[in-house]
Amino acid sequence: MQRCVSLGLLSFGLMLASSLFVHASLAIAPQSLVKTEQASAVYYVDTQGNRHAFPDEQVFFSWYQDFSAVTIISQSQMAALPLRANIVYRPGTYWIKIQSLPKVYAVGQGGEIRWIESEQVAQQLSGTYQWQSRVRDVPDTFFLNYHVGEAITTENVSQGYNGLVYTNGGDPWMVWNGEKHLLTAAAITANALRSDLRIWTDTITPTRAIGQVMTGHVDEVVDAAQLFAPVVDHAPVAGEQIPLEQGEISLISSLIPEGYGSFVFQDPSINPTIPMTVYTYRPAGLPQDAPILFVIHGASRAVEGYRSSWVPYAEQYGFVLLLPHFPADVYTSGYQYPYGNIYTSSRMALPENYWYATMFDAIFDQVIATSNSTEQLYDLFGFSGGGQLVHRAIFAKPYAKVRRVIAASSGWYLWPDYGQTYPAGFGEAFFDHDRLAQSFSVPMQVIVGSEDTDPNAENLSKSAAAKLQGSQRVERATNFYNAARQFAMDNGLLFNWTFQVVPGVAHSNYQMAPAAAQLLYGE
Repeated sequence: MQRCVSLGLLSFGLMLASSLFVHASLAIAPQSLVKTEQASAVYYVDTQGNRHAFPDEQVFFSWYQDFSAVTIISQSQMAALPLRANIVYRPGTYWIKIQSLPKVYAVGQGGEIRWIESEQVAQQLSGTYQWQSRVRDVPDTFFLNYHVGEAITTENVSQGYNGLVYTNGGDPWMVWNGEKHLLTAAAITANALRSDLRIWTDTITPTRAIGQVMTGHVDEVVDAAQLFAPVVDHAPVAGEQIPLEQGEISLISSLIPEGYGSFVFQDPSINPTIPMTVYTYRPAGLPQDAPILFVIHGASRAVEGYRSSWVPYAEQYGFVLLLPHFPADVYTSGYQYPYGNIYTSSRMALPENYWYATMFDAIFDQVIATSNSTEQLYDLFGFSGGGQLVHRAIFAKPYAKVRRVIAASSGWYLWPDYGQTYPAGFGEAFFDHDRLAQSFSVPMQVIVGSEDTDPNAENLSKSAAAKLQGSQRVERATNFYNAARQFAMDNGLLFNWTFQVVPGVAHSNYQMAPAAAQLLYGE
């Protein structure tokens, strides 16, 4: 579930009448707050059109005084806004700690936190012996929204830190982007630098280069997403232009632990009645830009066995594994599993928000929102029944957040033929020219093992439509790929798919995994 501010849980809950909110009929403005009529969650919209959740009300109120700026938008407008990383405490407002670690951290720009080494340092930074009132507890899961920078010690406390506001000779200044800036009264008002929230000190004068005077509104100062914040605090010497050193930052996630793990995904607009358990594996020490791979199991539903088969290659190539589980006692029909939940078994079309391609996107969004990952797309691998699901998903929703796809060892395929109804063929006008143009442009590899040739295999479809595609999996894969390529050629469509018969591999995810990992991540 997405973690965000729930208005009903805040102390203001009973006071938030609908008159407090503005209804949106125009485009959503950047740096705005939005919610839907149906839900209480409030999100921040950044300058790139993404939305960010507030982990709790304390984080929200470090940026905003009340909810008067919240705009109500439609559910479709909200769904169109990609979900990105959580909002963190505003720089210079509060310090944070977690119960499992006896350390207090100052919060700087971009979610950087710096350990305050001692009470003496805390007193110098805050200008008071009562600095404890500025400390807020952060749950361990949300602590991972931050990244740890250099400690603030007696040796460097005179530099202050990004976000610190202080007075010098009665004039207010702020440390920002590694420099110190004089603040006019207009700048304090325009950038909501409220004295009741900020740690104002007069006991130190940071030894920083002097930057430009802030005279009014500064976008990056009020940007709750902090898109352009420096990765680490850096104090340039006056008169010098020293580039910010940005070393490799390790991937951290509050949802996916290092090693083996799992979490439950449920969204009322996507899978309201059936929670989805997602099995995970994350190698230690991955970088922020480590790839994220969905592995979709076959009809055996042996998700943990699939994960075990892929773990060595996640370690070898350095990627995160996500394995959604479709248990047989819940996902009982083909329409609920390898056919992508696009239609019901009675041939009724389902809304796009129920499709599994949409669910994969939403799971990916939740992973990104609860980590510091910089990934914007994911990779998708499906074996056997999972191969059926992923290639049908790409036909239905080619604009999903997918970088590349492998459909491996499918039992049968969505044939490029309007004379057959779904799931055998296109049938309906739903698969129009523009949608198919996108589908064939997605980098997809159709692969099958050279030994996967048993026409009587237990889980091989024996339907009349499937038999038209070939007698066994190698034949069906070969015929499907050739038919798809010919269809694209006949209709003037870019064809970005490839085909491979993998030598020595039977119908086995364990045998196929090393070849698929090499295709995806090998040099």
